[in-house]
Amino acid sequence: MKLKPITAIVVLLVVVASLLVAGCTTSNTSNTNQTPSDSATPSINSDKTTFSSTAGFTITFPKNLATDTNGTENASSPVRVFIYLSPTETVNGIIVGTEGLASGTTLNDFVNAQITNLKNYNSAGVYKNLAILSETNSTLSGKPAHTIVFSGVFPVRYSTTTVTNKSLKIIQTFVVNDNTGYVISYKAIQSDYNKYLTLAEQVINSFTLTTKTPTTLISVNATSLGSSSTLSSSYGTPTAAATNNKFVTYAVYFQNLNKKDLDMGNPTEIKLRDTNGNIYSYDSFTYSLQQQVNGVTLKGLSVETNTQPGDKYSGLIAFQIPTSATPKSLTYDDYTNKITINL
Repeated sequence: MKLKPITAIVVLLVVVASLLVAGCTTSNTSNTNQTPSDSATPSINSDKTTFSSTAGFTITFPKNLATDTNGTENASSPVRVFIYLSPTETVNGIIVGTEGLASGTTLNDFVNAQITNLKNYNSAGVYKNLAILSETNSTLSGKPAHTIVFSGVFPVRYSTTTVTNKSLKIIQTFVVNDNTGYVISYKAIQSDYNKYLTLAEQVINSFTLTTKTPTTLISVNATSLGSSSTLSSSYGTPTAAATNNKFVTYAVYFQNLNKKDLDMGNPTEIKLRDTNGNIYSYDSFTYSLQQQVNGVTLKGLSVETNTQPGDKYSGLIAFQIPTSATPKSLTYDDYTNKITINL
């Protein structure tokens, strides 16, 4: 079972470059700009705050701690909340990330995929000296959970221009519920790890699964434009499919329903499935496409950024599949919305 590389996203957000991508900056400020993609509302009880997310969880922490939820502004970001544990070191914190999973994905499937990605990033040199220190099975919010503790040297982005290698130690706890994978992480500079560990464990243990709030931010429809052995580019230059392959092309139509500054149209977020269950990613020739469809000139899909509620965007996408294959469905998945179009 192949899962999306959430480790390449969540763990990178958690431990690598991207506090910024997760919406965190070097300033310890609380963000209150919520969106329909994850309208989390803090509620205060005594000296604590409970963060409630439409992604299906709550987490409680001291109300004097700053949080950041800018990741909810980015539909492709799996990060739901970042809780700062240190007033001076923004690396030290707790992050909750989520990933939509295929029906039947088990906790073991989810965990194994994440550990594999950790090791792959270490092999590629993005991480250095990765060491998995322990693995334990437990329960969290009444569900089976798996926790790993690891350490290593990771590039941490403190600004758009400053990346510094830091020795970090990280705890990650994985839970699966309602076709969603949850990653609850505590990370810290190694010298700070024990200083915040007790607090981090208390916050992680407060994690509670709730009912997800259905949110539909975007509509996606597609029309088949048929199959062919060659495709012409917008420059008129044709390209041929590989031997025993064919191109299948679709016009895809998007509409932003209710989200400010939504990016849409990324062809990497669309997969084709055939009647035998094989899954295909888009062909790179997509970017060169241009064709008249119902009197409108459409070009190959690319990301349309910062669209507003009511905005529409359309374009072409091509897949290269075996000549014997029969397309069955297109699935659009941007980590927040998952829409399947039967062909």
